[in-house]
Amino acid sequence: MTSAVVGNRMRGDFRYCQSIASRHYENFSVVSFFIPKALRPHFSAIYAFCRGVDDLGDEFAGDRRRALEKWRSELNCAFDGSAHHPIFRALSETIRHFGLKYEEFDKLIKANEMDQEERSYKTIDDTLEYCRHSADPVGRLVLGLFGLGDSRHYKFSDAICTGLQLANFLQDTADDLRRGRAYWPQDDLAKFGLSQKSLADYAFGSSPSPDVLAIAAWGEHEVKRIQEYFNEGASLERIVPKRLSLQLQAYRMGGEAVLDGIRRQGFNPFIGRPQVTKNQKLLIMGRIIAGAARPLHGTEHPPTGDPANIDCERRGETARKRSRWAARNDPTDRVTEAYRACTDLVRRAGSSFYYGMRLLPAEKRSAIFSVYAWSRVCDDAVDDYEGEEAVNQLSHAQQLYDQARTERWMDSPDLISVALGDAIRRFHLSDSEFRSLIRGMQMDLEPRRYQSYEELQRYCLDVAGAVGILCVEIFGFKDRRTRELAARLGVAMQITNIIRDLKEDSERGRCYLPAEDLEKFDVTIDEVLKGRYSPKIVQLLSFEADRAENYFQDATELFSLIEPDSVRCLKLLYGVYHLILTKTRRARFDVWSSRIRVSNREALQIMGGTFWRTRG
Repeated sequence: MTSAVVGNRMRGDFRYCQSIASRHYENFSVVSFFIPKALRPHFSAIYAFCRGVDDLGDEFAGDRRRALEKWRSELNCAFDGSAHHPIFRALSETIRHFGLKYEEFDKLIKANEMDQEERSYKTIDDTLEYCRHSADPVGRLVLGLFGLGDSRHYKFSDAICTGLQLANFLQDTADDLRRGRAYWPQDDLAKFGLSQKSLADYAFGSSPSPDVLAIAAWGEHEVKRIQEYFNEGASLERIVPKRLSLQLQAYRMGGEAVLDGIRRQGFNPFIGRPQVTKNQKLLIMGRIIAGAARPLHGTEHPPTGDPANIDCERRGETARKRSRWAARNDPTDRVTEAYRACTDLVRRAGSSFYYGMRLLPAEKRSAIFSVYAWSRVCDDAVDDYEGEEAVNQLSHAQQLYDQARTERWMDSPDLISVALGDAIRRFHLSDSEFRSLIRGMQMDLEPRRYQSYEELQRYCLDVAGAVGILCVEIFGFKDRRTRELAARLGVAMQITNIIRDLKEDSERGRCYLPAEDLEKFDVTIDEVLKGRYSPKIVQLLSFEADRAENYFQDATELFSLIEPDSVRCLKLLYGVYHLILTKTRRARFDVWSSRIRVSNREALQIMGGTFWRTRG
């Protein structure tokens, strides 16, 4: 058989394993983009082996002992190079390449053989002995793919794997009882007046049922025990290569999400089977990426005060000065509370920017959140209210800003003013940019038409260019061109918004497209407001999109002009909006049929891409 045929078959075998890894539910992402691409097929081969042996031990309808012994025979063939099954052919290559140990695979088979014999465990030591066969070998095999395996690695890896196994036991308590199994130590249950039989009676609705409070007390006891294993195992994340560390965080946080689900059920695992949803997994990945880009140490919220003024040419040097200054000053409870309130507001807003902003160091992150929270108040004033009420709401937003500028900003009754006041003083944020934003919002109070692109550009510079400048003032920069480029990026984003939001704006009686552009493409204002999609509309919007694209291209120079610790955040903000523009083009500018959105998964992919491309 030629080497090309062998290579093609091997690739097919690994793809088969990858399909198994992708279609089965687990509490965590088994093979994420954190794993180096060259290792992902090998992760999948190990997972496919583990999934196969568990399915035989739990679900196989025939003689499970014989099936498990046959699985062991296939394993033997994988080690001597004569495997026939695609899982074991792929596994054979993984074993050969990384020198993985037979005993770790065999323990996993042994654990499923134990399941055919043991139906309950008396002590916690008995349960942990089972975990040493069913879970700990998996972690050691993963370490083997990275060439790791000293006693310290094994100790922490075993703790994580045992914690994940125990979390799975608690998650599956009812299902295991239906199979006639109880992994929880009888001694532990007895401490709370429970037994395997009383739990089974409760699970199946038989009587007499145990005390629900006793079940909750037992559940809380087990959750605390499992969390201790996760806490111990987290030490492994600090002593392994970066990308393995990120994947290990995903495993641990998936397990902790299960514990959170059980906590929300009052520690009663019988109320429902807690599962980690796809959205939760995406949020976990986002949290990991955001954490990976931040220093390990530092305060979550910045201190208060007013360091010495500096001019814009020296903004690049401010980070070191702020750090030294921050070390000498303790944050007040009032400012800490204010920043936390702004953070909560941004998180509740559901913006895809939230995790991008979390890529910033703590001090800059808090300042950005305060600016975003205040600008959100401005946006809501003109979007959610009408007439005199909209005027009053925008006036309130201006009052919040004015309070932040006064000497008594710390005494403001509104926490947004307190946070904004602190950010203004520490980052020397320009008064003119805040005033520009308010001026632009005032233009939205009454439906209006823009006759020329120059008029629209002035509006875009006010409502979006100003925000871009405020952001780079927080990011830090040295070159004066940075402010102009930041304003251009803001215009690019605003034009993108104008195109995407045509339907929503039309419902408010607004049309931002310049009259001269409508005339150029023979489109009437009535066609836009009534959403009459046509080839002329496509040509018009393509023209506007080209304008935005030019601004986006100009703004790429920003990445080399701001402080390095802010680049990832800016790339995420840029990437999300540029993707919106790209998706709008792909939809042939039909923004009336459905709203163009960037999904959590797409935002996460952009975030992950910015992390790898900018890592040092």
